[in-house]
Amino acid sequence: MSNEAFASRLGAGVRTVANWEANPDMVLSPGMQEVLDAALKDADGSVQRRFGMLLADQERALSPAPANTSARRAQTGGRPSPDAAVEASQTHWREVRQYLIESGIGLAARTADLYDPTLRVEHVPAISTAAWLPSGPVPLEKVVLHWDDNPPKARITGIEAEARPALPLRAPGHAFSRYTAAIRYLRKPALFENRHSYRLTDIEWSEGAGRMTFGLATFFDKLDVSEPLGHEAAAAELAGQLDWSHLPFRGLVSDPFRPVVSDRQPGHQHTHDPPEQGGRQRNILPAQTRPNAGHQWQALQPPTRRGIPTREHLAPEHRQ
Repeated sequence: MSNEAFASRLGAGVRTVANWEANPDMVLSPGMQEVLDAALKDADGSVQRRFGMLLADQERALSPAPANTSARRAQTGGRPSPDAAVEASQTHWREVRQYLIESGIGLAARTADLYDPTLRVEHVPAISTAAWLPSGPVPLEKVVLHWDDNPPKARITGIEAEARPALPLRAPGHAFSRYTAAIRYLRKPALFENRHSYRLTDIEWSEGAGRMTFGLATFFDKLDVSEPLGHEAAAAELAGQLDWSHLPFRGLVSDPFRPVVSDRQPGHQHTHDPPEQGGRQRNILPAQTRPNAGHQWQALQPPTRRGIPTREHLAPEHRQ
């Protein structure tokens, strides 16, 4: 639901709703809290369940792990310290991420099983809609790559409330705003740079030929969506609850076959900590192609036939 639609439903101003989104920790007035409580009460069951999951996750994040906090509790008269809550949240995040990395294709296959069986791509852990697949092999010279100077903005970016359970605390009462920020500070790989990327925004197949449309994005645009999806699935499986009721962020994506929804097709999550594991991601489509260091903007050559600019053809503000 957009800010405008939510504001209309509550009878509040759009600027007020935007302020809530930008400052999730702000304390509301009693009157506005009553309005929100009434809206939640009238919401459907799925919304209420998702709200309950987000609230429970926040409460767990603020509760320290007993094994690591006995000394601090002794110093504070039995009450856990804020620093202990942060440490526990970050420790739990690292444990889930490690499980995500180690699970690999196995977790991807089990997550793909949650979707309609007709969407599965043969016997590989991926899903697709028929419109994305050509009827047969297509020669590469028959695939045209089109450049979009003004690609549509992604609707899902990884900063939504549904993604917050995958974000650990960075300070007492404050979580990391993006998953890539958590990676940078809690588990930074040897190579972790937010370089420009090519983002797939449209795909067409007809009469033995194809057309793919790309726009400019960044590497972190993709990670801030794909990594929370994988983290969420890993956390759910660790808890023995890998089902849709425990995957609010994946549920928010809704239709994984709309490239403009996010910066990666989130229906199939094959995270392998790409920078740390040498870039071994299992991508089905060439969305988010990442230019190689030293050969920037050469990945989709030749520009004269395919319509994709190299670094020399980009405007100065788009050059890395």
